[in-house]
Order: sequence, then C-alpha cells, then structure tokens
Amino acid sequence: MKMFCHLNFSRRGNLRRLSGWALLAGLSAGLTLPSPAQDVSGRQHLLLDADWLFHRGDVPILVPASTEKFVDTHWQTLDLPHDYVLDGHFDSALDRSHGYLPVEAAWYRKHLFIPQTDQGKVLRLQFDGVFRDSQVWLNGHLLGNHASGYTGFEYDISSVAHYGGENVIAVRVDPRHFEGWWYEGGGIYRHVYLNVLSPVHVARHGTYVVSEVPHGNEGADDEADITVQTTVENNGATPANNTVVSEIVSPDGTVLATLHDSAVVAPGGQGDVVQKTVLPQPRLWSPDSPQLYELRTTIQQDGQPVDTTTTTFGIRTIHYDADKGFFLNGKHLEIRGVASHQDFPVVGIAVPDSLQPWRVEQLKRSGANAWRTAHNPPNEALLDACDRLGMMVMDENRHLGDSYSHHSPPGTPYSDLSDLAEMIQRDRHHPGIIMWSMCNEEGIKGMEGSPEGASL
Repeated sequence: MKMFCHLNFSRRGNLRRLSGWALLAGLSAGLTLPSPAQDVSGRQHLLLDADWLFHRGDVPILVPASTEKFVDTHWQTLDLPHDYVLDGHFDSALDRSHGYLPVEAAWYRKHLFIPQTDQGKVLRLQFDGVFRDSQVWLNGHLLGNHASGYTGFEYDISSVAHYGGENVIAVRVDPRHFEGWWYEGGGIYRHVYLNVLSPVHVARHGTYVVSEVPHGNEGADDEADITVQTTVENNGATPANNTVVSEIVSPDGTVLATLHDSAVVAPGGQGDVVQKTVLPQPRLWSPDSPQLYELRTTIQQDGQPVDTTTTTFGIRTIHYDADKGFFLNGKHLEIRGVASHQDFPVVGIAVPDSLQPWRVEQLKRSGANAWRTAHNPPNEALLDACDRLGMMVMDENRHLGDSYSHHSPPGTPYSDLSDLAEMIQRDRHHPGIIMWSMCNEEGIKGMEGSPEGASL
C-alpha cells in the first residue's frame, strides 16, 4: 500500500496567480453553480451566493455592522465563494506558509427578501464553509458562532425573519487564528443556502443508507442488503402522523424498490424510520466502474407529500488485511494516492464547483486512484466528483476534539467531537470514501504511547 504524496498549490506564492488564468478562462464558459431548486412538496434549497456586500477589516461600532440600520452602500459587491486573503499585497516579512499575505478580520452583509408565504414554515440558513471563527446575525439578532473553518453549519431563522420584507444577514469572519500551517485563506469560501421546509421534514443529515453485499469480501455480487434509516423532524405544535416513502433508483434511472412505513413524531421531536430491502445483482462501485444509485425520500401526511429529498449512494465492499493490503469488492487494489489541499491557483480556497471534476481527472491521468483531503473535510463538490469519476478518498477531519490550534498540546481534551460527527454524517453516503481520518499531524507527540493515543 503506497503512501499519499502531497500537493499544495497556493504555498508557492505567485504560482496561484500565473498560468491559472488561462485555466479558468477555459472553464468559465462551462462554470455552473447550484441553482435555486423547489420540488413538488414545497422544500426549497435556495442558493444565496449572489450580491453580497464585503468590507475588509473591522468597522467602527457607532452603528454595529451586524444591525439593519448600518449603512453598507459603500461596501464592495461580490458573489460567493470568496477568498479575500488573495487580494492582499505580498510581504516577505509575513508568514511564508500562508503565502506572505496579510490576514485580518472582515465583514459580509446580504439583503434578502423573504415572502409572506414563508411564514409558518421552517427557515434555515446553511453555510457550507467559512474560514473562520464566524459570527452570524440576522436583522441584528446573533444566530451563533462557528469556530471551525472547515465544517458546515446552519441556523434556524424562523423566529427572527421579517416575512414580506427585507432581511439583513451579517457575517464577521476572523482567520487570524490559523488552524493549520499552510495557506488557509479567509472568507465565506463555500456556498450559502436558505432552506425553506415544511414543519414536518427530513432532518438535517437525516437519511442514512447502509449496503451490505453477502460474501462481498470473497467477490460475491449476487445481491445487496439495503438498510435505509430516515430521521423525521417535527417542528409543529401537534403530533405528526407520517408515511415515509423510500424509492431506490438504479444507475440507469430504473426504480428498483419502493418502501412505505408509518411513524408518529411528537411535536418538537424526531423519530427514526428503518426500512430494509434486497437488491438482486447490484452494480458495484469501483474506480473503473463508478456506479451510483439514488434514494428518493418522501414524507407524506394524509397522502400528500410535505417534504422530499434525494441521496446519492453506492454499493461496494471494502476490506483491509494486515498482510495483503486493501481489497475492494473482493479484489486486491493498490492505493496510489495524493494528499492534495483544497486551495487552487488564482482562486485560493474559493474553488468553483466546476473545477473539482477537472482536478480529479488530472490526478487520474497522472496514475492516482485516491485523494487524501489534506487536511480537513473538503468541499462536498469534490466528493461528488470523486464518486462520479471513480476516485477513492481518505476523508480527513481537522481536529480530534476541543482545540483549533494548529498543533494541539499534550493534555488537550477531546470531549467535543461535533466537527468529526459533522464530517461523517455529511459524507457517509459517498462510496468513494474508503477510510476516515480523525485528526491530522497533531502536536501530541508520541500519541501511540500517550494517554490520548491509548484512549483511541
């Protein structure tokens, strides 16, 4: 089993600003971002990347930038994803590992109209990644703080939104506390969405598909046992009697199985529905044949759909042998991997979704078949590209627990594993992922002989 070699594009200063311009020019005609989508059940997943206002540095507090009354007409208008550290001036006296670029706090604001018809629904702001230590307000109300620069998060804004009027989102970011020792950038560098949901809906990360191929380690592929767990959330004031309908769709678009089960969910609570089925002659995922299935989940009340989601997944068997190495679907496979950082020339950490398939294709052309997401959970568009194009993945968590220092000192507690949980719950359906990393190159020396190492 070969080690992962290491790629980091922005570490070499001017490299990120040179030939990458030609690359981006060639891709720009095909550049697409997720578009606002609404299905028949009324769930909306609205992209909020356009028309943000930006100010580099902190602002006077006479009228806080978090409030609606703050005047932001002089701020720069831009679209997300955005890495503002790239716009700084090189200074050889600054940190080499962060590109000799100055790092400071900054503010973002966005004016957003929310229709009156959304009142009574569940509204949540979803941030896929902000580097880092973000604080988020809506209409002057502090929604929360998220320390990590690498995991996604969301806030419920149902009770503070102005329905039928303008709303103001304000975000302060502060990347000066580095999490790593490489170029990390700064800003709202992944997508932002507004999710509009029925009071009864599939919970966040609420679908979990597990596939098992009997005797798959020996190369069998006669059938696959599928278990679907759906977590239904009820934000209403009364118990909800629901039917969960799960459709499993083959790689060619054929509906293979439709499962129906009922559940009553208490007000303000959640309930799990577990469904099982067997698929004959499954089409197994592998780098040479990246077959993908789809789970369509519908929540019904009184026979009518109130929420619908889709989950892409794959069916495969992985096995590690201490003497013989790695096996995929019962066949030995040598892992030829790279440890590649998320940043890229010209765009820094704000990598467009359309670049991710190109990156995967170039690594495959070079002979690689695996990507270590050095050293953090990646943009989900990268994992989607790996699934579609047949690239195996080592999905890496940034920190084990309670520290955001770039080297956690001995004795650092690890009682809060929320970042690790967020990574696994978000990414667990990606068939390309063949291993997980709990943390990376931490400063707890000799972890294998330390109390921390023993506890793992």
